[in-house]
Amino acid sequence: MLTKRLGIGSGDALIHGISINDSKLPRYRLLGYCPQFDALNLKLTAREQLAFYCRIRGISEKDIDKVVDWAVQHMQLKPYANEVSGSYSGGNKRKLSAAISVCADPPVVLLDEPSAGMDPSSQQFMWNLILNLRRSNRTVIITSHSMEECEALCTKTAIMVNGQFECIGSIQHLKQKYGIGYTFTLKLSAISDVEQAKNFIEVNIPNAELQSIHCSSIFYQIKDPKFKLSHAFQTVAMLKKLISVEDYSLSQTTLDDVFVSFASKSNADIIEVHENENIKTEIGKNLSIVPP
Repeated sequence: MLTKRLGIGSGDALIHGISINDSKLPRYRLLGYCPQFDALNLKLTAREQLAFYCRIRGISEKDIDKVVDWAVQHMQLKPYANEVSGSYSGGNKRKLSAAISVCADPPVVLLDEPSAGMDPSSQQFMWNLILNLRRSNRTVIITSHSMEECEALCTKTAIMVNGQFECIGSIQHLKQKYGIGYTFTLKLSAISDVEQAKNFIEVNIPNAELQSIHCSSIFYQIKDPKFKLSHAFQTVAMLKKLISVEDYSLSQTTLDDVFVSFASKSNADIIEVHENENIKTEIGKNLSIVPP
């Protein structure tokens, strides 16, 4: 909707004080956009495509070569800059799409799944690019299915489920407000000690919910917001006197956990609505066969 690829049913958004409903051209000069699926001409080289978009964005002819040189250098595309983009790897295509989105130095950059399909090295490069864009006093809006990516890059995050925003705020704020406590993990030296450790934890930390057991590792979820971390440390210290504990960890809820919590709640609501509709349908059928 911000790019006007989709119509707006209601509401408005302002970019540097200009409404996105304003039909005038200037608002587009304020936006850079990298779509989820690379919109490239596979028969053109990186240099040709960057020069093409520079002209569309109104960059003067005398500056185009400088901008293109800067883009291919900073996006690590120099070795492939004169090859047709159809021969590029998926990661290099994403880099070229990102280069196109920032070639006119826009104050607002929209990136749709910026690191999707990239290998770990290219993904880290893209993340560093986004962080540098942020530091250069730009507004960067990304959409992503990767909670790890959101935690690494975003100062503010919104979670959308079934087309509706469920929450918005900083990562830490979302964890504190919507999180489900802590994840407690025990790794034992011997598999034979698992049952004893499990019983010990159940007695000493009764609000620890067993999630899974894998070999000699035991995973718990502690949902009590008032749970004291010191109690977990004391419990492990006592357990170590009975059996050999190789390692243990206590970590705060991740953004993934928050997202799954919202998604599960939404799915439960959908199931309930469908069940209610089915009940109404059955009642309607029963009523329809009752003689007047």
